Amino acid sequence: AKGAAITFVRESERLDFVGAVERLAGRAGITLRCTDANEQQNRRKRAELYDAVEAAVAWYHDRLLSGSDAGEARRYLRSRGFDGDDVRAYRLGWAPDAWDTLAKALKLPDQILVDAGLGFLNRNHRQTDAFRGRLLFPIFDVEGRALGFGGRILPGGDGPKYKNSAENAIYNKSKVLYGLNWAKAEIVQA
Repeated sequence: AKGAAITFVRESERLDFVGAVERLAGRAGITLRCTDANEQQNRRKRAELYDAVEAAVAWYHDRLLSGSDAGEARRYLRSRGFDGDDVRAYRLGWAPDAWDTLAKALKLPDQILVDAGLGFLNRNHRQTDAFRGRLLFPIFDVEGRALGFGGRILPGGDGPKYKNSAENAIYNKSKVLYGLNWAKAEIVQA
């Protein structure tokens, strides 16, 4: 039947038409090319943002697992019933309570850091992390791509209890349901 594979992937993986075509092309080893120069540039920019956020997820996750400054965060998670398997499964992270630790570690160009919602430039035009002293819950799209973070300050900390990544070219809070990437297989089977 015409379009059956695309329709199947769209429905089973909850993707739009373009996403389903891209997924099938990737599985088949086919490289898709955009004919519109603006669209090609936009796709390249989004790919850079996805890569930057993924790098941040990995870096923050490693900090939670092994950082000497993350002990209090690990204790807090244990007190809330999270064990090491949970931390690894959900790729939870720890943002150190410092101004530019992530920025220095990832060495991203200013514009990528800002556009990905990972930081900003301060008055002195120095890179500054968006999240400091927070337990981080990575936010993924239905395909499992990292989009941003939800951050929680530890009890007794200063500042708002919760903070989310700023909306940007890849993250729109109203279009993302936290955890759908993990639940989609069960939802499709139901």
